[in-house]
Amino acid sequence: MNEQLLANPIISQFIGLAVGLFTSFFSWWVLFRWMAPRITLSNNISKTKSSTPIEDDEDKSGWRYRIKFENSGRRPVIDLQVRVYARIKGLYGPDSGIWESVQIPITTDGEDVYSIPLMNPARKSKIRVRLKLYLNKAEYFRRPEFPPSIRDKAIQLTLLLEDLLLSGTSAELRVIVSGFDELTGARKVSERMYKLEDVKQGEFERKGLSIVEDAPNQALHTDGPSAHR
Repeated sequence: MNEQLLANPIISQFIGLAVGLFTSFFSWWVLFRWMAPRITLSNNISKTKSSTPIEDDEDKSGWRYRIKFENSGRRPVIDLQVRVYARIKGLYGPDSGIWESVQIPITTDGEDVYSIPLMNPARKSKIRVRLKLYLNKAEYFRRPEFPPSIRDKAIQLTLLLEDLLLSGTSAELRVIVSGFDELTGARKVSERMYKLEDVKQGEFERKGLSIVEDAPNQALHTDGPSAHR
């Protein structure tokens, strides 16, 4: 009876299709799930006071903001790229549903893409990357469509991350990391959204992604250089 069923061309085609679909799905799962890169981003944004006197500093806000990430996979990641966006809703009024998206510079040259040719697994290399946000290098915030509370501070180079996350009816910082597995070439894109409550005052742990808070969270400070007082 079984031989007769297998001899049926319709049954044989159905079994072949089912086996092919299962094999394809399993191969996809292994390649893009188990063998894909794993980049882990910190749960919080680190906020620390600048060690440079304001009069000598290009950034007059008096604060530094950083995120941290690591390769938490088994193999090196190649051609890793990081992009950071500030997304603000309701910038044009409380009834506006439009999201304004601005890419944040993340290099000393004001570039908005941070690239790493090769990043080894943190479990072996112990390497983790702290990435600084250069908010006051983003000229886009000086445009007339932004409210004076943002535009004026951007012009004076005193803009704080909290100013952005408190603006509009909703705001967030979006971090996108992409890279390729060195062995398989599988590409993985990871992202994380940060809100106002995710900004913590303190340094990152040297061997991890957590923040050691050195003071009560001061995420509501939005008055620029006076935060030094």
